[in-house]
Amino acid sequence: MKKLSFLMLLLFVTIFSGCSNSELQTSDEEYTDEDTSTEKVDTGLNENPKLKTTDEVSYAIKTEFSKDVQHYAVIKNTGKVTADLSNVVITYTGKDGSVIAMDEVPYIAPYILKPNQEAYVMSSAIIDVEPEKFDKAEMTVSAIATGDNMVEMVDTSNTNMTIESEQTAKTSDVIVSGKVKNTLKDKTDIILIGGALYDEKDNLVATTFDKVESLLNPNQSVGFESSVQDVPMEALLKVKKHKTNASYYPDFE
Repeated sequence: MKKLSFLMLLLFVTIFSGCSNSELQTSDEEYTDEDTSTEKVDTGLNENPKLKTTDEVSYAIKTEFSKDVQHYAVIKNTGKVTADLSNVVITYTGKDGSVIAMDEVPYIAPYILKPNQEAYVMSSAIIDVEPEKFDKAEMTVSAIATGDNMVEMVDTSNTNMTIESEQTAKTSDVIVSGKVKNTLKDKTDIILIGGALYDEKDNLVATTFDKVESLLNPNQSVGFESSVQDVPMEALLKVKKHKTNASYYPDFE
């Protein structure tokens, strides 16, 4: 009798344990389904940015005061999402493969890049080796998708380009001057000015940069001078065309 009672108890425990496992498995499956549906929610930023470096050029120069390497580039957003270009690194290497300089904070305008827009990159770094030992510059872009309301383009007008004549015979400066107009409905305070210089065959020669810190009401304008320094004179004499853009970054809450 005791043996029969023990077997019945054992059978009851086994059945109860099986039911509990079945309930746990069902619960796990329900959690998985719920979790999967959560992943399917589209935030609008799931697509990775698609960027293309359309032009770039590098120089190594020696001035009266220093030895420098320079890199200029044009990046185009070929994707469907707005890209944040805050993390761009330029690595300069010598002919022996060694790293001779790095620039982790190049000038970029605009650094928030909407689809089909272009950004202009300007970089310069001091080196300890002779310019002829420079080999190449490599640009690493770690862009992330960001919201659409991070940048507004504003108008530039009446731009003209001048090459400074008081520089040395080997290098010179370029200044692209003009006016930037606030075409937005709100006030602007800090505007980035980017530019690109091309030869007659549309090859990139250099890029320019400026930051305008002036409070502008809607429809107001202010002058700017977007510039680049110590570019090889031989290259600058080939410049025939230039492009300029202006961008404002509202502080959205």
